[in-house]
Amino acid sequence: MMIKIEKFTQEDFENQDYLSKYSSKDIFNLKTLSKEEKTKFIVYCLKQEGLVNANIIVNLSFLVKSFRELTTQIFEREDIFYNDMIELLDIKEELKPEIDVLRKKIVEYYFSIVKSLRTINEEMSCDMENIYFLLFQCLSMEDISTMMQKVNFSYDKIKLVRNSKSLLKRIMENSDL
Repeated sequence: MMIKIEKFTQEDFENQDYLSKYSSKDIFNLKTLSKEEKTKFIVYCLKQEGLVNANIIVNLSFLVKSFRELTTQIFEREDIFYNDMIELLDIKEELKPEIDVLRKKIVEYYFSIVKSLRTINEEMSCDMENIYFLLFQCLSMEDISTMMQKVNFSYDKIKLVRNSKSLLKRIMENSDL
């Protein structure tokens, strides 16, 4: 179902259950929101590690993906939050600290995926937060490689994660290798 959000208030931002009333398959249209409201909505979503909405995940992936993959036609779609490339760039600039944290966590999880490929005992592995698990469904090796160049991270954060083989397979499927 298409959900048109015409305003996103501070009260909505503070409500941890705001997205719980929507299904994982709902499509959000934020085209009429101001850039400030969109930014606030995106920050809210980035804080929801249990996020399961596919439409939101795809839109969050634009914050970390390579721009070579984006065409001007994509911004015409109702399910894409951003009205044009300039708005996306403005939001990315405003959210630079949050995006840096997101990239760092994605890179840490990527190395956790690689480390986990040889795991025999799944009981020692942990589940990845939904937001990152679903972001890996949208990312390619090129995206991850680009992120690796932009972040400093510690190998101490790398842990064993479940579903590493299927996640790596999905990343490879998204890649032009």
